[in-house]
Amino acid sequence: MKMGFPERLVELRTRHGMTQKELAEKLGVSRGTIGMYEIGQRDPDTETIIKLTKIFNVSADYLMGLSDIPNPYKDITNDSLSNTENNRKPDDNEEYFTISELIAFIKEKRKKKEGK
Repeated sequence: MKMGFPERLVELRTRHGMTQKELAEKLGVSRGTIGMYEIGQRDPDTETIIKLTKIFNVSADYLMGLSDIPNPYKDITNDSLSNTENNRKPDDNEEYFTISELIAFIKEKRKKKEGK
C-alpha cells in the first residue's frame, strides 16, 4: 500500500518520538490540526509542508507520499561524488562537450527552429 500524506506524517512523527502536541508546538498550530492532518481531514499549506520537511529532514515528495526516498539529496557531497562513476576516465571512443559548447549548440538549434 502506497503511503499518502496522512500516513507518512504519522510514520515520521512516531519515528521521531514526537507526540501530536510536540509537533504542533514546533509548527505553531494546534494539536487538533495535527490530528486532522493525520486522518486526512485537512491539508497543510505550503509553509507548513516546508516546515515539516525541515523538521523531519525529508523531501516534500517523500512527505506527500509521492516518493519512497526520504531525502534523495542527503548523500550527495563532494566526497561521495569523488568515488562515483561520474569521475571515471573517459574512453577514447566517447565524446564529451563543455558547458559552453552545449549552450552554443542549443542556441544554434533554436536559431534554426525559429528560422523555419
